[in-house]
Amino acid sequence: MSLWPETWTVLDKGRATAYPCATPCASRGFPKVNDMKKLLLAASVILAGSHNAMAQDMDATDLTNYEFFEDGETIKTLAQLQDMKGAYEALVADGNCRAAIPAIIAFYEAANQVSNLIRRGNEPYYDASRDDRERITIFSRVPESAPEAHNLANELRAAEGAFNSLLRQRNRAWVEEAKCLLNEGEREAAILRLYRALDYISVDVGITTTGGDITTNPLWAEARRLLWAEVGFEPEL
Repeated sequence: MSLWPETWTVLDKGRATAYPCATPCASRGFPKVNDMKKLLLAASVILAGSHNAMAQDMDATDLTNYEFFEDGETIKTLAQLQDMKGAYEALVADGNCRAAIPAIIAFYEAANQVSNLIRRGNEPYYDASRDDRERITIFSRVPESAPEAHNLANELRAAEGAFNSLLRQRNRAWVEEAKCLLNEGEREAAILRLYRALDYISVDVGITTTGGDITTNPLWAEARRLLWAEVGFEPEL
């Protein structure tokens, strides 16, 4: 038994007329059976797409996408980070690389986490429209009449300075780990860490006090020369 009707009934001036569902249906404005199937299939695809879009939106906001800590892990404060930094630096200064390496790793992993948390507070600003960012910048220049904008701009700048400082300290720790690994004879592991560090170290070009030359990030020079030395490259100056 077919699920599709064989005729369409039309009321025309009070009179009911039945038409076979072949060409007459289409000629009088009714879709053919094949067309009806196509329409229903299209409708089901649209509904499925809408359902998938809603599901994706719900998945995007699920807390599992924001899991930040491993089981049993705790976040460090800025003060604790500086204590960790001082501890590994003391071990390095004493030449105790075997003990320094795990301390270095613990520091830069924690520093990376804290920097990400601080940066997250600025995320709405980075995601804002160009117009909104410009309004904050313009109004922040007149603290007397726009104290809210002025204070907001100062907060954002302070946060940006804090997380960039942590990233620089993390980069330094990566290079220190590489140097310790070289001292311990773990050449390939050291090269890998130098390679990573050079992907993140900034150039930081500045001008000398006399204005006659430039300055650059000393960590960049140290890392690149350590890496070059491992392949026997020494640039001619």
